[in-house]
Amino acid sequence: MAVPTPKPEPIGLTAGKAKVAGTDADVVRFKDRVVYRFEADENKPPKVNCVGDCLVIWPPLLTDGTPVKLAGVNPGLVGSVQRADGLTQVTLDGWPLYLYKQDESPADTKGEGVGGNWSVVRPDGRPVVRK
Repeated sequence: MAVPTPKPEPIGLTAGKAKVAGTDADVVRFKDRVVYRFEADENKPPKVNCVGDCLVIWPPLLTDGTPVKLAGVNPGLVGSVQRADGLTQVTLDGWPLYLYKQDESPADTKGEGVGGNWSVVRPDGRPVVRK
């Protein structure tokens, strides 16, 4: 069965607030949903390790190549990485970015800590919850 992959699109990242692990935190949002990083990915240089079935639950932020629009996020930290499937994924401080399929509302941060590998991202690219 083929893994459904989101279509590349224009990406806009905004800084916002969310309650993460019981604490109010500054977070990065895309389409008013919190953004995550996968601790098993690599950031220097960026490398995507969430592949196959992982992408069903964790849709990647795939760019169509237009400049990423930013509000409250340092443009010097935003970049991209070429994935093995040939698509381009947006990065923050080198970390590839994802959404979590189970998050249904802007307040949701259900992906925080899943499998000990997923972190809500702050505007500086660091995880909200220190590992």
